[in-house]
Amino acid sequence: MKRTLLLLIALSFLACIMPRIEAGSLYTYEGSIGTQISEDENYGKPFDTIPIEHWTEHKLIFLPSQKLSKAPVYQDFIGGTGKDGHPTYEECVGRIGTIIEIIREYSSTHVGYTVTVEMDDNRHIYTGLADIISGTLRGVALLDDLENARKLWLGKLLWLRDGTMFVYSAETKKHDIVSMPRYSPVRVVNIVVGWFSTSPVRFILQTLDGQEGFLDLTLSGTNIGWDLRHIVYQRSFEHFFLEENPYEKYNWDPEIWAAIEAWQLLIGMTKEQVVMSWGTPTQINTTLTEAVKQEQWIYNDKLDEVYLCFENGILISIKS
Repeated sequence: MKRTLLLLIALSFLACIMPRIEAGSLYTYEGSIGTQISEDENYGKPFDTIPIEHWTEHKLIFLPSQKLSKAPVYQDFIGGTGKDGHPTYEECVGRIGTIIEIIREYSSTHVGYTVTVEMDDNRHIYTGLADIISGTLRGVALLDDLENARKLWLGKLLWLRDGTMFVYSAETKKHDIVSMPRYSPVRVVNIVVGWFSTSPVRFILQTLDGQEGFLDLTLSGTNIGWDLRHIVYQRSFEHFFLEENPYEKYNWDPEIWAAIEAWQLLIGMTKEQVVMSWGTPTQINTTLTEAVKQEQWIYNDKLDEVYLCFENGILISIKS
């Protein structure tokens, strides 16, 4: 009897310290895995994309607009004095508020995010309604990208990859293009907000001979829906600018530079030279053997595809 009692006590102890084994446990696991990254670690870099769920306490600015249509500029917001409760352009343009609450809703009237914004100047409340799929709000931008861009590039000399920038007339509401040689130097004389949530940071630029123009960029991809993610690279800083003088950085032959400036390719170019001429490819396919690394770069401009073949980093063929 005593032995049986001791055995029961021992089995009870083992049951407490050993993991519980159930049918199917080979294929299931309910414990923790790894160490969770805090929100600050996830979104602590200057141009990290910030999902709408993490906008609380961030500053938001109502963007200006060309006002080319009669649709409300801030149509994703209510709490204003305009039609259907939307804010009018005049009451909100350029104003800044703090996001104080974000609620994910599943109701009969709204499926998505309700974003509460308290204006910094008069504490008035506006409510933004973002759909569940895109998680974006039109006509506004977080201030993070603008403030970080001003810290990094305001007053700096940059080199313009495409050699083009825009000018705009407020009187005629028309744009024009200023063209110059590729990789010309321009100085960033101001950084302000642009017209669109998809490219909300405007770099106002000046050439060395005093011509001014602008480019609108997206720096983090914040407040851009998944259906427009391709814009993130097309309007990125890296797509438009270099931060170093490429003619001093790269000691390439004049023949190579002439081809790059003319958007041309030459057999024998390196991958870096090809990127300087044509930009980043749409797709890269890689094949490895013992002696050779082959890469196929595909450029797709929607009208045609061009295939470049590299062998050990050197361009050996161009096919379309």
